[in-house]
Order: sequence, then structure tokens, then C-alpha cells
Amino acid sequence: MSDYNFGLDADLANKRAALYDKDLENDTRSWIQSLIGEQINGDLMAALKSGVILCKLGNKIVPGSCKSSPASAPFIQMENINSFLNLCKKKGVATSDLFMTVDLYEAKNPNQVIQGLQALKRITSGGGKPTTTAKSAPTPATIFDTTSKNTTSFCSQCGTKAVSGARFCGSCGTAI
Repeated sequence: MSDYNFGLDADLANKRAALYDKDLENDTRSWIQSLIGEQINGDLMAALKSGVILCKLGNKIVPGSCKSSPASAPFIQMENINSFLNLCKKKGVATSDLFMTVDLYEAKNPNQVIQGLQALKRITSGGGKPTTTAKSAPTPATIFDTTSKNTTSFCSQCGTKAVSGARFCGSCGTAI
């Protein structure tokens, strides 16, 4: 991360740094190490920056899913990260949990990187997708359900439209 932050940029960088959870980072590091079978020493974001470790992780989850190159060229490293992010999308990680390549490569938002890795961990560990407690919006099929019993009926005697659920016509009193 650049040390040349002033004003609002500095405030936002300080806020992100204050929110960073080192325990969550260690949990993420341990999970990655256990899957790939290698130790990750030093700064986690620096170790993940090339995308090679992420692709190894992705290939352990779904063999052959992430192509990677150990090249030091920036665009190759960003392609490695992008390859891993594509795997995350295919596995069902919510876009709100995913990080962008720049979040990791330029260390712009390490919190989001950890959040994305934790979301992948939940999904691959059998925890499934995070659930929400809010009810989902009704689908068009339930809004315009034509098979329900609430069909419109008319009086056979006078032709007046019957009130929903009525057993007798409101105009002439005939049974519907």
C-alpha cells in the first residue's frame, strides 16, 4: 500500500487498517496451507499477490480449474488472480464477497480479499452459501398464479361478478 495517502484517502486507509482482523487472516492462512500443503511465510497479501498460491488452492478445490504462471510480469500475475476469481464465481461465491484483482495486487483492500477467501472456505467446507433471514421477493409465477382457487366467478342468474369467496350472489341471492 502506498504511504502517500492524504485527506480522504488517508482516512479511508486508516479505517480499513483498523477493521483488519489478524485472527481471520491467520485462519485463512491455515486453511490455505492445509489444502495446498505448503507453508505461507511472511505477509499473506504479499504471498498471494502473484496469484500462484491462489491457483494452487483453486486446483486443489477443482483440479485443472486455474491456470497459472510463475512469471513476474504484472499482467501475468493479475491473470493468475483473475483465473482464481473465475473459479470462485463458478463455485458460487457471491459477488458481494468477491474481491477485485486490484484489491489484492495493489493491496487496496485486504479485508475484501480475506472475506472472499472465507466465503470460498464456507462453500467448499460444506457450509454452503450464506443464508439471509429476509424473505425473498415473490416470483412472477407466484404473483400471477392461475392455478389457485381464487378464480373470478359470475352469477349464472344475473351475470354479476361475485365477490371473492362468496357463495351467494350479492345482487339476486342465487347460489354461486
